[in-house]
Amino acid sequence: EWHQNENEIWKECQCYFELNLIIDGLFDVVRRLFGIIIKPADDKVEVWHPDVKCYNVYNEGELEEDIASIYIDFYKRPLEKEEGSLHLSLLERSQTTSGRPIK
Repeated sequence: EWHQNENEIWKECQCYFELNLIIDGLFDVVRRLFGIIIKPADDKVEVWHPDVKCYNVYNEGELEEDIASIYIDFYKRPLEKEEGSLHLSLLERSQTTSGRPIK
């Protein structure tokens, strides 16, 4: 029964979960817990779909150099991608001894 009404329920709840407010809240929690800042990357970053957003990750207080980048695709596209969440690492960890850990 839940699946039959899922779209209706989602439409009713959507007004309470505006995406930009959710993102801002999530990034604030990450800052408080881990001491990192997440900011939108500039528009020159290549993405595979216009809905995909790229963010740079910084240690708090060290905004001159990013320590990572995150690509997030928030929307379903049934004809283009599978259901559910997916995590892919494009490049894992620093391969040099001078890599800086998140503080």
